[in-house]
Amino acid sequence: MLAKDIMTKDVKTLTSDATVEDAVELFAKNGITGAPVVDGENHITGILTDVDIMKSLRIRYPKLSMVFPSSHALGVSFTETIEYRELIDAFSEVCHTKISDIMNSDVVTVNLDTDVGELIHIMVTKKINRLPVVKNGTVVGIISRMDVTKKLSEIVKEQNDKQHHKH
Repeated sequence: MLAKDIMTKDVKTLTSDATVEDAVELFAKNGITGAPVVDGENHITGILTDVDIMKSLRIRYPKLSMVFPSSHALGVSFTETIEYRELIDAFSEVCHTKISDIMNSDVVTVNLDTDVGELIHIMVTKKINRLPVVKNGTVVGIISRMDVTKKLSEIVKEQNDKQHHKH
């Protein structure tokens, strides 16, 4: 099983001149937590995640203290209470930040023929939740940890169904 068998082809992307507010809207509208950042030719230049946005908020406002769960960064818990108004003001300011200022430019990508075993190895060892799939530097798909898990679950279910029908 290869990356092209698992990937989502309809990739939601951002451009580096977009703002954090644009990213938050894209994430909310599409139910995603990150997106590749591309240039005018759809070549990947970075990746932005909800964690990058939260880190940016924390860096700009040190009074806001966050703890990222050690097992995975799916959730963020606030360890110090902060005035609601102050938090809203802080986020309002961060919303105007250009994505290029906070995105991760060191993006790990895979190609269409990357094997699922290698995908899992990369995700686990590098603690990555999503991998852009590129062809000649152009984004053609994206794979999340959930995509891999769902695909493996489908395969196991199919095999169990085949075994069940044999008996």
